[in-house]
Amino acid sequence: MQRKRFFPVACVALLLTVGMPALAGHRTRQPDRSFQVRLGGFFPDGDSDFWAENESVFTLDASDFDDAVFGLTYSHSFNRFFELDVNADFTDETVVSEYRSFVDVSGFPILHDSTLKTSPVTVGIRFLPFGRAKRGGSKPVFFLGAGGGINFWSYGEIGDFIDFSDPANPIIFGEFRERGTAFVKYGVCGIELPLAPGFNLGFEARYFSSDDEFKDDFAGLGTLDMSGLAASVSANWRF
Repeated sequence: MQRKRFFPVACVALLLTVGMPALAGHRTRQPDRSFQVRLGGFFPDGDSDFWAENESVFTLDASDFDDAVFGLTYSHSFNRFFELDVNADFTDETVVSEYRSFVDVSGFPILHDSTLKTSPVTVGIRFLPFGRAKRGGSKPVFFLGAGGGINFWSYGEIGDFIDFSDPANPIIFGEFRERGTAFVKYGVCGIELPLAPGFNLGFEARYFSSDDEFKDDFAGLGTLDMSGLAASVSANWRF
């Protein structure tokens, strides 16, 4: 939990303490824009009571939801050192699991699917400590940033379950699904490598912090933690 809180806060603090002099001293550069497409992997923390309970009952671990992440960013430069980012990221993973301690009458596992989808839409500030060269320059661009927004999520389970409310413990088919929105904050750092005028190849690590309380089909089962690290490669078109 401390890591989730510290990383975005540290990024914001660094932006304010190191970057403000640059912002004050470089106001004349014409704005620049870029469009970025990212593809990489997302590695959720699973740091909540809901994940802990699921892992104890089913052959399920938060790492099973390691997933591909697809992201888009529109960026607008204030000057050589500061940029405004508008981001959208998407993950969608389904995992098959079974009861750890129970099987059916034939000795076969009792299976169900669990699906987690997240779509954080965020706005943030990106700080370039060494600045960005003029368009067409070949100097690598280092950056770090932070921001926040709304995480549109859904979680569902479908398959066979044991009805423990019935003394006979019958196996029943069930489908449970819940959707919600939650606040999300993020911190990011990375590098862009200019390959051609107007095109950069990027590498970045982005940490999301987000959780939400179940209210509908999973009410009473605690908090869904959706925090995690996304590592990705990006294609960046500057115009």
